[in-house]
Amino acid sequence: MNLLRLLPRFRAARRALHELEARERWTRAEIDTYSLERLNALWDHAIGHVPYYRDLAAAPRLPARFASLDEFRALVPLLPKDRVRARPQQFLSRGPTAVRGTAAAARPAAP
Repeated sequence: MNLLRLLPRFRAARRALHELEARERWTRAEIDTYSLERLNALWDHAIGHVPYYRDLAAAPRLPARFASLDEFRALVPLLPKDRVRARPQQFLSRGPTAVRGTAAAARPAAP
């Protein structure tokens, strides 16, 4: 078992497991802060690389970053299924394929 700790991919997995375990003890405020950070990262990617969201973000009432999850819920409209079916190409990313969390983003700043 000690040998597995020496291999790079197992070290990374072990670190990720510890980070996930720590998240289980987060308060509601910490969860919301982390969720908002990830949402803003995803929103930034979407408006930079997905035509539908780029057009949506051009609306004057949508910010480049959201100050709260409630603001996001209030301003971003629900996406009807028929809109995706009508123009599926508008929803494909033209840039990097994923927005991932990092070890640095694992613990949110105090609210």
